[in-house]
Amino acid sequence: MAAAQKTEMEILAARYAGPLRHFFARRISGSADAEDLVQDVFVRLARHGRLNEIEYLEGYVFQIARNVLRDRQRRLAVRAIECREEADHVADDAAISPERILIGREALERPHDVGQAHD
Repeated sequence: MAAAQKTEMEILAARYAGPLRHFFARRISGSADAEDLVQDVFVRLARHGRLNEIEYLEGYVFQIARNVLRDRQRRLAVRAIECREEADHVADDAAISPERILIGREALERPHDVGQAHD
């Protein structure tokens, strides 16, 4: 594709994709996650539309990158809380109360009592 035919987003991707990958790679583990975050930046840039009106585009791009990273961290924190809550719920269900222990012991003794009655 000739340079004159490139879209504004293709030009931005050529200019900022590498630096954004590096930005995310230094802050998170996993190159696949970093690549997803780079794509999220470009999606947000595409939604903005009038990028030619932005005076300092590089600063704007990296501000979006910081916001994308912050949003990712929030999502991960929420998921971690949800996982802990689910684990707590499962643990509560599995917890054995003294009352439940007594019921179990009584149930075990009953067949023994029945077996003694037949002797």
